[in-house]
Amino acid sequence: MPAELISINNEVISGGIARFIVVLIISFVQGALIGFEREKAKVDAAQEEHYKGDFPGLRTFSLIAITGGLSGVLLKGDILVPAQVASLFFLFSAIFIIILALFFALYRFFKVGFVGMTTYIVMPLTFMIGLLTGLGYVLESLSLTFIASLILSMKRISLKLTEKLSYEEYAAGLELGLVVFVIGPIIYALNPSVAGVSLWSAYLFFIIVLVVSYTSYLSYKVLGKKSLKVISILGGLVNSEATFTAVSKFVSSTREAATYLLYVLYGLSIRGLVVIGLGSLTFLGATGATEFIKIFIPGYLLLMLTITSLQRIYKVEEKESGGEMIIKSPLEFKSALRAAVIYVAIFVSTKLTMLINMPVLLNVVSFIGGLASAIATAFSLLSNYPAVTSHQIAIGSLVATLGALINKIFYAKISYCPESVKEIAKISLVLSAVLAVYIALVLLLSF
Repeated sequence: MPAELISINNEVISGGIARFIVVLIISFVQGALIGFEREKAKVDAAQEEHYKGDFPGLRTFSLIAITGGLSGVLLKGDILVPAQVASLFFLFSAIFIIILALFFALYRFFKVGFVGMTTYIVMPLTFMIGLLTGLGYVLESLSLTFIASLILSMKRISLKLTEKLSYEEYAAGLELGLVVFVIGPIIYALNPSVAGVSLWSAYLFFIIVLVVSYTSYLSYKVLGKKSLKVISILGGLVNSEATFTAVSKFVSSTREAATYLLYVLYGLSIRGLVVIGLGSLTFLGATGATEFIKIFIPGYLLLMLTITSLQRIYKVEEKESGGEMIIKSPLEFKSALRAAVIYVAIFVSTKLTMLINMPVLLNVVSFIGGLASAIATAFSLLSNYPAVTSHQIAIGSLVATLGALINKIFYAKISYCPESVKEIAKISLVLSAVLAVYIALVLLLSF
């Protein structure tokens, strides 16, 4: 019996030590993430003339997190120590961290004349993060680490926003919050519909236009026009029509409108490739998905290659665009409403066309469905498998993408840059022609 007990204790100690080492490493990384931001702030503060950056940095926060992690390991009982020892270690560590924060605050007050609060709130928080890690709540502690680091790093951005944004622009943000977080949940809960069309989907489109518009406005004010490329791609991943309508507000020439459209379409292509591709694995199974992917993925890769080629052309010509851009307001409710009306009109037309359930008209229905939503149309086709073959679904999904490319012409007409219709039409037709040729070749080879 004593031999068995010793064996069990050795296993517990061995497992406890292994976990203890892992906790120390994770705690160190967590403290280092927070401490790195504070270290950078300390260096920047030391370069300013009015005071030196005398506050804790990377090493201090790393050690605080490790102390918290050790407290958690002891409290959890992974290392065999008396419970009283673990409790006392935690208690003394917590008190020490609080005293340390107060000491640094007083030291800074007497040296530079003011304290600041952020660093001294984050010190106990870092201890708590390490403690959570030691107790086994690793995911929660990591989330808290990144949130704390993000909040700390927001100081410079918030200063830039405060300097550059007017009260009217701040008020526009409050209006947007009202539209999204007050009116939005009410409409979502009621979910009204007219003639079978959900008004929530139209309102959601309206919200997306406003959110992208306001986000683009803030990014443009703080970072300049270079931020619009990223916003265009990310917005294209969510809703290409809403994004293009919003971003068109910041262009000063037709070529710029075309340039940002290409970035939006790149986001659309990535979304379609990933979402529809994964959807095929769910709906079609291994055999059907293999046939689908052989047709669908090369078509999308060809589309993305063509977009990239056009981006290189317009990147050269973008330098020639000139003219001072005038931005009237961060939120344009009238234009967002017009875009939502167009969206509903296309959606209603699609639903009416979908009532004609004839295999011969499958591609026609797919094209019209793509005018409203290529993703939704593709998933409608996928859900009809095996009544519709995987080959037909792949072709229909590509045809729906044609509709998503063509509809940008309609949105260009009601955008903030209506004079760009010809340039937008040129790009949409070129991309559509390339994809249409690919579809035609696939159909010819299938006979």
